[in-house]
Amino acid sequence: MKILSLKKRPEFSTVAQTGRKVVTKLFIIQGSLQDPLQKEKFSNSPRFGLIVTKKNGNAVQRNLIKRRFRALIQDHIKQGTAAPLDYVLIARPGRTLGSRFQDLETKLAEALETLKKFEEEKND
Repeated sequence: MKILSLKKRPEFSTVAQTGRKVVTKLFIIQGSLQDPLQKEKFSNSPRFGLIVTKKNGNAVQRNLIKRRFRALIQDHIKQGTAAPLDYVLIARPGRTLGSRFQDLETKLAEALETLKKFEEEKND
């Protein structure tokens, strides 16, 4: 299954302004309800955006972080644990690259569950 992504700056800004944020030791994840017009277009699928700055290292290191994030996201989409929200994953400099994949996987699962609870409360 293909990962639907956030591509334009206004989409990232909307998630940052209207959504919730979960800060972990390894990364920051923001989640927000999708725009109703976008929801129809993407059929209730989660969309992800990645932010990996130059503070995280050179191009090779940044691409490694992005590949690891994409692999984690793909697993959660297949399992259906990601709610149909817009997400932005932000790599934390000096922490994300040096961490084990299993640690990233555990923290991401916890963060997605927390964001899902926030959004369920918001909808009630």
